[in-house]
Amino acid sequence: TNATLTLDSANNNQDICSGNAIAPIQYTFGGGATGVTVTGLPTGVTATTSGNTVTISGTPTSPFSYNVNTIGGCGTVTLNGTVSVSSNATLTLDSANNTQSICSGNAITPIQYTFGGGATNVNVTGLPTGVTATTSGNTVTISGTPTSGFSYSINTVGGCGTVTLGGSITLSASGITPTFNAIAPICEGTSNSPLPATSINGIIGTWSPNFNNTTTQTYTFTPNPGQCASSTSLTVQITPKPILTYTVTNSICDGNPLDFVLSSNVPGTTYTWSATLSNITGTYVTSGNESNINQIATLDNSETVGTVTVKITPHANGCSGDESNPITIFVNPNPVVDAVAVADTSVCSATNGANNVHVEISGNISGITYNWTAITSGVTVVGGTTSGTITATSTTASFDLQVITSDPLVAGTIYFDVSTVRNGCPGNTLQSLVVTVNPNPGTAIPSPDKTICSGEPTGLMIDVSPLIAGTEIEWEVLTVSNVTGALPGSGIAPQPISDILTSTQGGYVIYRVRTSLGECEGSYTDYRVNVNPAPLPILTDGNICITAAGEVYQTYTLNTGLNDADYDFEWFDTNGNTIPGATSSTLVVDEAGTYSVIATNWLTGCSSDPLLPTATATVSETMPATSMTVVQSEYFSDNATITVTIPDGTGTLMYSLDEGPLQSSNVFTGVSAGEHTVTVVDTEGCTYMTQDVTIIDYPNYFTPNGDGINDTWNISGLNQADAKLYIFDRYGKLLKQLSATDDSNGWDGTYNQELLPSTDYWFSLDYTENGVAKQFKAHFTMKR
Repeated sequence: TNATLTLDSANNNQDICSGNAIAPIQYTFGGGATGVTVTGLPTGVTATTSGNTVTISGTPTSPFSYNVNTIGGCGTVTLNGTVSVSSNATLTLDSANNTQSICSGNAITPIQYTFGGGATNVNVTGLPTGVTATTSGNTVTISGTPTSGFSYSINTVGGCGTVTLGGSITLSASGITPTFNAIAPICEGTSNSPLPATSINGIIGTWSPNFNNTTTQTYTFTPNPGQCASSTSLTVQITPKPILTYTVTNSICDGNPLDFVLSSNVPGTTYTWSATLSNITGTYVTSGNESNINQIATLDNSETVGTVTVKITPHANGCSGDESNPITIFVNPNPVVDAVAVADTSVCSATNGANNVHVEISGNISGITYNWTAITSGVTVVGGTTSGTITATSTTASFDLQVITSDPLVAGTIYFDVSTVRNGCPGNTLQSLVVTVNPNPGTAIPSPDKTICSGEPTGLMIDVSPLIAGTEIEWEVLTVSNVTGALPGSGIAPQPISDILTSTQGGYVIYRVRTSLGECEGSYTDYRVNVNPAPLPILTDGNICITAAGEVYQTYTLNTGLNDADYDFEWFDTNGNTIPGATSSTLVVDEAGTYSVIATNWLTGCSSDPLLPTATATVSETMPATSMTVVQSEYFSDNATITVTIPDGTGTLMYSLDEGPLQSSNVFTGVSAGEHTVTVVDTEGCTYMTQDVTIIDYPNYFTPNGDGINDTWNISGLNQADAKLYIFDRYGKLLKQLSATDDSNGWDGTYNQELLPSTDYWFSLDYTENGVAKQFKAHFTMKR
C-alpha cells in the first residue's frame, strides 16, 4: 500500500517573534506508512507522534526549515515547512531628561531615543508647535521651544511588539525651583564636596558658604542668571570621624598574646586591623576586628626575634577613622640554657690564688642573662661570692671560682643552678654536675743531707705532714753527678727510697719528691744524698815460676792499684783467712792459690766490696820450656818456612821472628832469604829462648846502578866454600864463576869489565844440603 502524509494544520510556514512559541504544526500519515522522520528542527522545537499524528511545537532559538518523510509502505512522501523568527522591537531613552521644567520661551534640553531590534522607525505624538522629532539612523531627537507645556509618546514601528515611551515638559512663568536629591550623612574629613553644581531639573548654580567637611551645615543654592530659577537650600550632615587611641606592650615573649586596649572619641566605635609578620608561625591570623586582635604570637624560628606589625582603623556610624601608623610588636625568643658544664667534676682545693672551678654555660641564643647560684657542702668560695649574673654577648658564657675545702683534710662538694632571662622573657633553670673539691696533700718532710758509701742504699725515708691516708709520693732524679743507680719511683707515704747508689770517684744525687692525693698535687721537697766512692782494688791473675823439682825461682806481686797513704788493706788467702802482716797495697806471692783484698778509705770509712770480682786474683804455677828445635824448608823453596818445636814447659807459648810481634803459631811462612832469629816465650813470663836460622835463596833481580842498593847478585846465606856458582847469558855463555860464601862480593853485571845489558841471566849452583850433593839451576833479571 502506498504511504500517505497530510498537513492537517495548514500552517507549515510561519513568521514569529523571537522568544515566542510557534503555532503547533500537525501532520497525519497513513496508507502503508508506519511512521515519519522529522529533520531540521532547531533547539527548543520537537516533533511528537501520537497514533498516526505528528505534531511539531516549541520555541525556536533561530529560524529553520524542516522535512517530514514517511517510513514504511510503498514510496516515501516528503512534506516540509519554514519558520522565520523576527527580532523584538527596542526603544531606549539615552538622555535621561524626558521630564523637564523650563521657563516659558526657553528651549527644552534635547531628548534623545535609540530604537533597534526589529523596529524600523518610530512614531512621536503629542509634540506642540515649536517642538519637533528628527530621526538620524536609529536615533530620534526631540528638541525645540514649546509654546506650552506638553506630554508626548514615542512608539516603535516594525519588529515584533510595540514599545512605547513618553515624557512631559512643564513651563513656569515665575521661576523654576531647583530640585536635588537629599544628601546622605557623610563622614568628617571627606575631601570632595557632595553638593552638585546642577540640579536634577537642570538648573546650574553655586552653593554658599564653601563646603565644610568638619561640621553639619545648611547650604544655599543660587542659580546662574537667565535660567528662570529660584534659590533653594540643602543641609549636609557631617558624621564625626572616630579617632583611635590604644595601649599595647611593644615587646612580648614567644607564646604570649598581644595586649592591645583600643578606644575612640566616638562611642560604639568598632575596629578593623591588618598585620604583617616576620618569623611568626603561619597559624597567626593577619586581619580581623577587635575581637581577635590579641592573638598568641609564636615564633617560627624560636631562636630569632619576630615581629607583628599592626595597622588599626576605627569605624563609627559608617565612618572610618584614619588608619594608624604601623605598630610593631617585637616577639622575643624565650631563652633556654642548654647546658651547664663544669670543666672537671673533681678538683683540688685552690692554692696560690688560682681559680680551680670553671663553669661553661651555653644557651640557644645570644644576649641571654644567666643568673647562677652555687650550692656548697664542706667547701668555701674564696671571696664569698656564691651567686652572680652574666649577660652573654654570644650563645655561651663562663665564670671561674676559687674554691677551697672547709676542712683541709676532708673533701667537699659544689654545684650550680643557672636560670635565664632575656629582654624580660624568663627561661628555664638547669643544674650542673656536682664538683668534688678534694683536699691537697701535705708536703714531704725535709731531712738533712745524707752521706753514704758507694754500693749502699740511700737511707731516705719519706714521710708527709699533714698525712692524709692514701697520699702518694713520687720522686724524680733532679740532679745526678758521678753517681749511678738513682731511679725515679713512687709509693704511698711513708715510703723509703731504696736505691743503691754507686760512684767510682765521688758524687751526689738530688731527689725531688712531690706529693699527690688523687689528682691533687702538693708541693715538693728536695733531698740530697752524697755518695763517697768505695775503694776499687784491681788485682790481676798471675803466675809463679817453678823448676821441675818444684822450686820457686820467680815470685808474683799482687798490686791493688791503690796507695798506702789513703787506704788500709786486708789480704786473704785461698781459704779466706787473713794473711798476717799483709796490710799494704801490694802482696808478694810465692805460692799458687786464690787471693783477695779489702781496701778501706780511712778518710771516708768506705771499704771495697768483699765480693768485688776485681779484688780477687788467682796465682798459678808455671814450669818454663828449656829447649827448642827449629826446622826450615828446603833450599830455594818458593815459600820458605820455619817450624819451631818445644818439647817441655807448662806455660802458654808465643813465638816471634826477628823480634817481631808475638804469635801463637809455631810456624813462620814466606820467610825471606838470609839469617833470622827465632824467639820463644810464655805468657806467664817463665820462658825465654832464642835461636838463629838461615834461609837459602837467590834474588830474582839486581840493579847495578851504583846507588848502593842491590848493586851485586849472589846466593843468600849458603856460605859453602866448596860450592860452585856459574852465571851464563841466554845463549849459555859462561860469564862469571862466583864463590857462594858470605864474604863473596857477588857479580856486578860485567863481563871482561864491560857492562852487560839489562836482561835475564841464568845460573847453575853445585852445593850440599843436609850432607847430600845437589845442583840447582834458575835465572834472574838484571835491571839498569
